[in-house]
Amino acid sequence: MERVIYTAVVAGKDEVSLPVVPPGWRRVCFTDGPTYRGWENLPAFSSFSDPVRNAKIHKILPHRFFPLAEVSLWIDGNVEVSCDLDELVESYLRNSDIAVHKHRERQCIYDEAMACIELEKDVPEVILKQITRYKSEGYPANAGLAECTIVLRRHTTAVRALDELWWQEITQGSRRDQLSFNYVMKKLAMSYVVFESHLFEGPLFTVHPHAILGYPRKRSWAFADNSKVEDFLSRFQTANLLRKLQQYANRWISDR
Repeated sequence: MERVIYTAVVAGKDEVSLPVVPPGWRRVCFTDGPTYRGWENLPAFSSFSDPVRNAKIHKILPHRFFPLAEVSLWIDGNVEVSCDLDELVESYLRNSDIAVHKHRERQCIYDEAMACIELEKDVPEVILKQITRYKSEGYPANAGLAECTIVLRRHTTAVRALDELWWQEITQGSRRDQLSFNYVMKKLAMSYVVFESHLFEGPLFTVHPHAILGYPRKRSWAFADNSKVEDFLSRFQTANLLRKLQQYANRWISDR
């Protein structure tokens, strides 16, 4: 069984550093442009009009791309690894199957949703529709928030189920995976461990600025161009729903 450290770079967003890997590890970079020395370069997914989702499908579904792997470590393209990977697995996957960072600023997916809207990370109607559903299902506020720049996973049956449901949330809702990660964990009654170090303060990883500061914020890019997602979204794009979402947003802002 193999272990994999992997990333994805689309639309030239990042310059990828070369991690030192122990024996038995693969270094894989999914790319739609230049190749990177020392990495096993594979073509990135390209069927979405949204470059974020073209990269994210690799991030979320490693068991699809690495069926022989027992462990995978996803890093965003601007992350440099500063630790021994075998020691990382031993330290964090000893009693858990997944490890991520705790969000450095927030601990609530509803606060994260409003931040994503304010920062124009995705279409507001899509985000509001998604968190309205979470609230109607009883998902609590202040229930924790992961920062998913780095995801260490053991490819168990439970984690594969988590990844599939997580991807479903992303294709049917917002491309911002941190909005749905904690929701999916709770829905499947799973838990995760957090890396002890701060994401931006090491010593396990170093995060560099993106080569390109954000993708162009086109509204059409918030939607995947497959019939299942389009059919799903079309059922909600009505004036009545948008009014309800705006009412929810107004209530949420007034309560803050």
